[in-house]
Amino acid sequence: MFAHICNTNYCLLMISVSIDFQLSSLQLVYLNSSSVNEHSIILLEEEAEQFKLLSNDKRKVEFLGVRFLRNSLDINEPIKYSSSGKPYLSQLQHPISISHCSNYIALAVCAEPVGLDIELLGRDTSRIINKFVSEEEKILYKNNLVDGALELWCAKEAVYKLYDLQGLAFKDEITIFKRKKQEELILLEGKVQRNIPKREFIVKIARENDLLIAVATFINAPSGSCQVP
Repeated sequence: MFAHICNTNYCLLMISVSIDFQLSSLQLVYLNSSSVNEHSIILLEEEAEQFKLLSNDKRKVEFLGVRFLRNSLDINEPIKYSSSGKPYLSQLQHPISISHCSNYIALAVCAEPVGLDIELLGRDTSRIINKFVSEEEKILYKNNLVDGALELWCAKEAVYKLYDLQGLAFKDEITIFKRKKQEELILLEGKVQRNIPKREFIVKIARENDLLIAVATFINAPSGSCQVP
């Protein structure tokens, strides 16, 4: 599904992900940020003031792009951030997650806690694989470690956003022990190595256009449950 906003000065293309991630009330949208500018986005009053304080051009584009995606989902409230930087909505009380890569910006809104990451297909993370992948996890990808490295990086980024735990280590604390395919999805199951509730997670990964998209949730999370940071 595509949504366009156009006039003589700009054109934005928003894409609703067509893949079924089999999650209650998940809305997942993204856009190419190359045409984002301050004249193409409607901001809420407090956001307009926040935007004026931004000086970094990349940060400005990301700020505007996320608000465009938020508007496209008919959410009429500001995106707020916890002390750790995790985004949330205070009125809708549906968890959200945001991701950026290259010229893409993505937003996920769900009825249950969610972590989102997008990566550009073809990115080579195999050069740093020993920094974030255990020897046991490598066995899951013994026939294709290069592609597996990107898949694991994308998955662990999504898990990191899901848990929002300070200093959570990709290699030693985010452990993935099962991988299987289910139609157009890759399913990765794992556990966070800390003594916390809801240690087990599942990451659903799909390819769309030139993106790898990972959505992480808690295993057996109650439908409709959410917490505002």
